[in-house]
Amino acid sequence: LGEGMSRSYILFGFLICSSLYSITEKDLPKFPAPIRLNIKIPKNEQKPSTNQEDVILDSIKGEVLEDLNLIPWNDSQEKPLAPGLKRHKKKPQPKNYDQEIKPSPILLRGLILIGEASLADIEDLECFSGFKTVGLNPKLEVESLNRKLKPLYFNKEFNEETVDNLVKFIQQFYQDRMIGIVSVSVPKQDISSQVLCLVIKLAKIDQLNIIGNRYLSDLYILDEIPIAQGSKVKLKKIEKYQEFFNLNPMQKALVTYNPKNKEGAVDAIIHVGDRFPLRPYAGIDNQGLELIGPIRSFYGANYANLFDINDLLSFQYTATLDFNKYQAYSLDYKGYVSPWLMLELFGGYVLEHISYQKQKKNGHSYQGSIRLDFPFILHPNGNLFFGVGADFKGTNNNFESIEYDTRVTSIVNLTQAIAKIEGNIHNESLKARLSVEGILSIPNAFANSSQADYQNLRIGAKEYYAYLKGTLDLALYYAKTGYARLKVKGQLASNNLLPSEEFFIGGFQQGRGYIENAAVGDLGYFGSFEFALPAFKIVGTKVDRMGNRFKDGLTIAGFLDAGKVYAKRFYLIDALYQPKEAYLLSVGPKLAYKMGDYLEAEVNFGYKLKHTVRDFTSPCRINFKAMMKF
Repeated sequence: LGEGMSRSYILFGFLICSSLYSITEKDLPKFPAPIRLNIKIPKNEQKPSTNQEDVILDSIKGEVLEDLNLIPWNDSQEKPLAPGLKRHKKKPQPKNYDQEIKPSPILLRGLILIGEASLADIEDLECFSGFKTVGLNPKLEVESLNRKLKPLYFNKEFNEETVDNLVKFIQQFYQDRMIGIVSVSVPKQDISSQVLCLVIKLAKIDQLNIIGNRYLSDLYILDEIPIAQGSKVKLKKIEKYQEFFNLNPMQKALVTYNPKNKEGAVDAIIHVGDRFPLRPYAGIDNQGLELIGPIRSFYGANYANLFDINDLLSFQYTATLDFNKYQAYSLDYKGYVSPWLMLELFGGYVLEHISYQKQKKNGHSYQGSIRLDFPFILHPNGNLFFGVGADFKGTNNNFESIEYDTRVTSIVNLTQAIAKIEGNIHNESLKARLSVEGILSIPNAFANSSQADYQNLRIGAKEYYAYLKGTLDLALYYAKTGYARLKVKGQLASNNLLPSEEFFIGGFQQGRGYIENAAVGDLGYFGSFEFALPAFKIVGTKVDRMGNRFKDGLTIAGFLDAGKVYAKRFYLIDALYQPKEAYLLSVGPKLAYKMGDYLEAEVNFGYKLKHTVRDFTSPCRINFKAMMKF
């Protein structure tokens, strides 16, 4: 019975299975279309089955994968969904951590300039912030330099551009202050401390060349401008020697530098311009006194490096058309000893023979002077000098200062000490010169210098005196050669002075349109304003026999001259030839022609707006001067 029951169950199960198997495909319920997954199948894996049951499983699997945000949907095309399914919003794609991670920039908070020291000497960089220098020679003004450098490094990103800007600024800073030509390098260092260290070294001369010298030897030039191979380039020192060399008008020099490929090395080139050491000249003017003869000719010569040192010797002979009336000789020596000292020696002698009120009078005068000038500043655009010196003068007449009541006495000598300060600046648009000179008498230093001797030559003159002279000459240029010029001179005195020391106005230098020395006084001032149009060429550019190029130019200008003089103490007996005060005023045009450094000529047509006691004849006068150099 047991076995019969088991067989009955087995048979019943078999019949049920047979009935299910006989159900047709169309009797099955409709399922949604399968969702195709956009997943690449590796070659070594089998493709999914395409039967109905597998498709259903794939549909369910796709929905689950979508919920897990693992299906890489194509955004350019919407995927169809089966009925009843709901599209889920896309979640942000995960970041690609395989990309390279860029480090954050390093912002500088400190800068250290290193000279003779090394990086090993720098400590506590982690705690440092700001700017400092270590071992720099010469030392720099740290605060001033930091104010200019701080915008270039502080809180700036450490990169090639930042370093390049710092290097260029530091090099230019050294050159602008004439310290030297430097190389700036970046040593190996740990920049994580946000402090940048730069090494600064003065460049050294690798090769030295001298070009352009025809009459000056290389040995002489190197002795005057001390530059040597292997030496450091100290611009301020070299420039001072260069400008001192250029004070001699017979020679010029300019030092230039060319960087080398190797770090910290430059080539130095000394460009020299010189001329034949002997240079004669000749000229003519009408700056003589009416009493002696206004038209004078002069002849002279300059000789450079007479003793094979930096010096200049000048000689000039001046005479009137009638040689018997006036002859003057002068000799001047300038020795450019060093950039800290210049020596000048001057000597002069004058012979005069005149006829006044049917009387023949013979006079003679002499002078010896010494000057020591100490340059404070020597720069291509300006100089500053302080000088001391002494004069010894003697005369027996007053011909050159007084045309009326001329006097011939015994010799009267004077000795005086001088202190002077002079500065000048010059560039393409400006030229200015300021000079102040103080003179103090040294009474009774030699014979014939007593109070009685002074009184014989001028009433009221004393052997004790002091006076102050000043000059300002300012010119502003436009269009290269056009200019506006202002010139002012003045003098203050403590007592009446001898004629040779008085202040003169009138003539070519101080009062065009008047005779020379039209008015004199112990105190006085003079001012001149001149406006010139740009010069225009007549001949053009020429080349001399030595290969030098030069230009010519004709300048047309207008001027206004004015001046006034006073007697310190007025004596009625002097009223005829030296009134208590006198002034002049004149206007007129000016023509000036210049051809290089070889020919100069100037003509002034002055019209008097005020007559003086000495010059009350014609309303106008021509003042001229011409000079030719060879």
